Amino acid sequence: MPRMPRVDIPHTCYHIISRSVSLVDLFRDNSDFRIYLARLQRVKQESDFKVLCYCLMSTHVHLCLETGDGCKLSKIMHRLNTYYAGYYNAKYSINGPIFRNRYQSIFVDKDSYLLRLSRYIHLNPVSAGIVSFPDDYKWSSFKCYIDRSLGDGLIDLQSIAGYFTSPAEYNRFVVSGIRTPDDPFKEVICNNYMGSRQFVANINRRLCMLGLR
Repeated sequence: MPRMPRVDIPHTCYHIISRSVSLVDLFRDNSDFRIYLARLQRVKQESDFKVLCYCLMSTHVHLCLETGDGCKLSKIMHRLNTYYAGYYNAKYSINGPIFRNRYQSIFVDKDSYLLRLSRYIHLNPVSAGIVSFPDDYKWSSFKCYIDRSLGDGLIDLQSIAGYFTSPAEYNRFVVSGIRTPDDPFKEVICNNYMGSRQFVANINRRLCMLGLR
């Protein structure tokens, strides 16, 4: 199934996956992770979107973003990845792209899939065998959800945390995915939609209203 052309819809939740070229390590030391997150913070401050959760892995990045008014996802990702690639190439004295040309973007039905997606993203390091529990991994937003004092203004916690009575309850929800794995990607429709058939129809209706279909 061919992928859709790039489209930007205001007030829409997306799951973004940026992968490295030829499985190159995107982050060679802790300062690389910090630079990427600092750039994400800067782009967020200058644009109208929310970061709902993230996980930075060695060869790829997971972001769950929600766009606002007049905010183009393509511009967000261009500003983020182009800057980081320039930093990376200068630091390690290499030339050429470090990210694949096309990042993957999936429309996400917040009502039905956001919580499951956040669990999947936060369990990535566990699934990869890097750590045993998600709170042992430093470079994801999970720590901000289970200890609100660690919040740095990057993550919009309420969109996910608002469904739970406490950080401990969210922690139990995520950790339950270790014992009973849940992969929402198995339910993605046409490579582009994480949601019901009705959700797909609603997205397509909005695309038509915006003249994008």
